[in-house]
Amino acid sequence: MKTIMFNDEPYGLTDAVLIGIKTHTRRIVPDSHLKAYEKYKAENKGAAMSLSDFLIRRGYARFVVGEVVAIAQSYKSIGLSPSFVHAKNDHEKKHHTSTPVGKQAGWNNKMYVAAEFMPHHIKIIGVRAEKLQSISDEDIAAEGVITIIPGKEYTTCPTKESAKLLAKSLRGAYQQLIDGVSKKQIFRKNPYVYVFVFELVD
Repeated sequence: MKTIMFNDEPYGLTDAVLIGIKTHTRRIVPDSHLKAYEKYKAENKGAAMSLSDFLIRRGYARFVVGEVVAIAQSYKSIGLSPSFVHAKNDHEKKHHTSTPVGKQAGWNNKMYVAAEFMPHHIKIIGVRAEKLQSISDEDIAAEGVITIIPGKEYTTCPTKESAKLLAKSLRGAYQQLIDGVSKKQIFRKNPYVYVFVFELVD
């Protein structure tokens, strides 16, 4: 099983998923995937398959419809005992060692956790590719952006003060969010993104 990570600081997106506010996530389409599509078009003049169809049908998207994915959280945050040890399996040496989880990178960093230990999962129910700026107001809401004061204040997690987004519009709030997550002015660059639609299953 794969894992998926959501930004926690400062936006609290994992919490937004767990309370049902966030049901969409967008991930940038790698250049290698776009180059594969350009090669396909060059070799198939007049081909009708769109970029989105090509990427999904050829298996480039990281997740597929129907797939269940574990939500990555640090071992500490999910309440594992720091002394917990899982027997090592030769084919899974990356995560299964004789070292207690309290001394593993995954204790504080969810990038290094094993999917099987994660208590929460999502199921992918839709996948497509589109330009980032194509996002609708409805989809911005599905990305977890909630209006507190129209034209002034928005948030992605009502319980986190640090998750507040001060913007003049819902779209402006989303731009602030995506630029903050990427640490770049990615919204203005308007890259192609994979759109993963999901539902929380546990």
